[in-house]
Amino acid sequence: HLHILDRIVADAQSRRCSSHDSAESLARCATPRRHENPGRGLERCENRGVDGDLRSRMEVFQRCIEERDKDLAGEVLDADYTLQLVQPVGAEVTRDKWLAMLPDYVVHDYRVDTEIVNEDGDCAITLQRASMRATVLGEDRSGVFIITDVWRKRDGQWRIWRRHSTPLSAAALPDG
Repeated sequence: HLHILDRIVADAQSRRCSSHDSAESLARCATPRRHENPGRGLERCENRGVDGDLRSRMEVFQRCIEERDKDLAGEVLDADYTLQLVQPVGAEVTRDKWLAMLPDYVVHDYRVDTEIVNEDGDCAITLQRASMRATVLGEDRSGVFIITDVWRKRDGQWRIWRRHSTPLSAAALPDG
C-alpha cells in the first residue's frame, strides 16, 4: 500500500508544483526538506500564497522541537494546544505535558517528504508526510509520520492550536 501512497503523493506534488516559474523551482519542490540536527536551511517547496508570518511561525515551531527549547515553544503554542494521536492508540497530550516532555524529545533527523499548507483568514492547516529519527523519553520514536497542524491567528500572531500525528511505522508513544 505504501507504493500507492507514494504515487498519489508524487502526483499531487507534481500538480502543486506545476505553477512554479522555472525548472529550478520545480526541482526544489521535488526535493525533500531535511533537518539533520543541528543543521538547518535546506530547500523546501514553498506553497504559493502562504502568509510569510505563518511560514516563519511554522519554522519557529520546528526549531523549538529540534532545539528542545521550551521558552521558544511557549511563544508559538496556543494556550489550548493539544497533541492528539489516534494510532497506535488514542492519546491527548496537553500543552503543559508536551512542554514538560520537550527536553526529552531528541530529534536526530527530520525530513519533510510532502507539505501542503492551506490558509483562510485567521485559520491555517498544514499537512506533512515526514520521516523522523527521534528518541522520546529514552525510547525510539522513529518512522514515517502524517502530521496535521491547525494554526489560529490570535492577537496578530499565528499559534499552533492542534497537532494530529499518525505514525505509519513507529512504536507507541512512551508514557511520561
